[in-house]
Amino acid sequence: MGLATGGLSRPAVNYHDRVALTLRLPTYSGYRRILLVHWAELEARTLDGSPSMSSRRHIALLTTTLDVSGAERVLALLANGLAEAGYRVSVVALQRRSGHLARLIHRADIDVVDLGMRGPFDLRVVWRLRTWLRQAGVSVVYTFLPHAHIVGRLAGRLAGVSRVLSSQQVANWGSAWRQSLEAWTDRWCDRIVAVSDGVKDDLVHRMGVPAAHIAVIFNAIPVSAYESRRAPFTGTTAGAAVFGSASRLAPEKDHASLIRGFAEAYRVNPRLRLRLAGTGPLAPALKQLIGDLHVGMAVEMLGQVTDIQAFYDSLDVYVQPSRTEGLPCAVIEAMAMERPVIATNVPGNRDAVVHGDTGWLIEPSSPSAWATALLDSVQDRTGAVARGRAGRQRTARLFDSAQMMAGTLQLLRDIDAPPQC
Repeated sequence: MGLATGGLSRPAVNYHDRVALTLRLPTYSGYRRILLVHWAELEARTLDGSPSMSSRRHIALLTTTLDVSGAERVLALLANGLAEAGYRVSVVALQRRSGHLARLIHRADIDVVDLGMRGPFDLRVVWRLRTWLRQAGVSVVYTFLPHAHIVGRLAGRLAGVSRVLSSQQVANWGSAWRQSLEAWTDRWCDRIVAVSDGVKDDLVHRMGVPAAHIAVIFNAIPVSAYESRRAPFTGTTAGAAVFGSASRLAPEKDHASLIRGFAEAYRVNPRLRLRLAGTGPLAPALKQLIGDLHVGMAVEMLGQVTDIQAFYDSLDVYVQPSRTEGLPCAVIEAMAMERPVIATNVPGNRDAVVHGDTGWLIEPSSPSAWATALLDSVQDRTGAVARGRAGRQRTARLFDSAQMMAGTLQLLRDIDAPPQC
């Protein structure tokens, strides 16, 4: 049976005769490789270690899948930046899924590795990663997202990797058993990178992580790449407005409260519109809720959006209804596009949004708070535009990828520095 990937197929391969199967996926810059690592091969073979590659320090950025969300976009920025800084970089995923993350890796010298995990309880992936880390000569493992934290720390320990870092993307994350596993594996992590002050506070006060064990490096975007082609409320009649959100349709994002609040506001002002970009397990339930509230003519569910800047340009106000956050990339992207933001007052959101300056912070999980905020933002269009401009300035000052890269490079130097007496 042929193996299909990215719309391309290859004939069957005897995996015992090869270290890795090289697949090719289309990207913005042509094609790039994905190394599909197989259990049997790693037992008997070694990966290529040419002098030109092994002479550079090798960093493996480990994530759960090759799907693309905020954390993976940050990972891709780091991968490209670290390679530019002279490191050897591999992006490693426990499982592939869509493979879209590979399209964000623009440098040809970065390998993207799929470990082929068959499910969340496929424990063989720990040994598979351990073997690959040894054979690839990895000296630093940097993990993203909870499942990758656990697997990466265990495999890094078994492989004798010199340094393990973990990026903590969300405050109040995961189930109790997953939090317990993460806490147990913290001992094998040299530093936890909190993506916001809110995440650091949660780690210190709720999880008991020592503050000295945490570095704060904000999530970031290349701000200069975000240029709005339309100012908020341009070309709209008085009282009309388009709101929108781009995030995974999952319980923690709490789109239901937003939709219920929008329905209340819509009954007062039927010129309001809401656009929801993203996919996720709650898509059918949210579509049903929209129908039950009789706002189907005013609410669009767009699914996966390919041109995110065009999506932001179509909005007058960006909205983020999450119950919990780390530092949402969608919020800082919308701010870079000069969109005022209405967001729930939870850690992460309030690290990005300054109430009254770049947007509005409201009570979480409150449809009535959403209804009030949506209507108020339309009444103060001049103030909303000013908040959008202030958001762009704040993003350039705090959340640009140059600051994130500088912080990461400094962290890599710090963890190698001898202890102070």
